Amino acid sequence: MRAIGWLLLPLFLTSLSLPLSTSSFYLTVKTDKLYYLRMEKVEVSGCLTYNSWPVQSQGISLSVLNPLGQCIFIGTNQTDSEGCYSFTFVLVAEAEYGSYTVRVNHLSVSNYTFFTVLVVGDVNCDGKVDLKDVALTSAAYGSCKDWPCWNACCDVNKDGLVDLRDFFIVCTNYGKP
Repeated sequence: MRAIGWLLLPLFLTSLSLPLSTSSFYLTVKTDKLYYLRMEKVEVSGCLTYNSWPVQSQGISLSVLNPLGQCIFIGTNQTDSEGCYSFTFVLVAEAEYGSYTVRVNHLSVSNYTFFTVLVVGDVNCDGKVDLKDVALTSAAYGSCKDWPCWNACCDVNKDGLVDLRDFFIVCTNYGKP
């Protein structure tokens, strides 16, 4: 009889409802792009797992801080059947240029990522429109997709051609942060 009791003890222990340790939760976060322009839609997504298993129907909170440390977006959402969540918001026309922090939280677990709001015409993504941007646009001038000198970043107005319109946009924003 004692042997049966020892065999049943592990089954009894696994059936106990013990509180979940937050150290086994893992929360991912990502944005759909690394760089955005003002008035552009930002999509944030990720998943919540517990010991590598998806966690369903759990509350996720999100906050986005601009380069000045001001909160520009707060939201809450639920994880779906696969433990995933998503948020979407649009950057305002007056959005500060620079690095933004995206932080997500669930209970005492959090994670974060960054994205950058660029100046229109900053084709090399260094945070300012300068001679490097003018030179890159000049080198790609007259090109379109599948051409050897094509640089998609220099197609500032996204019309499939690096032309005078793109060069004008870069030059009119010259000197911005």
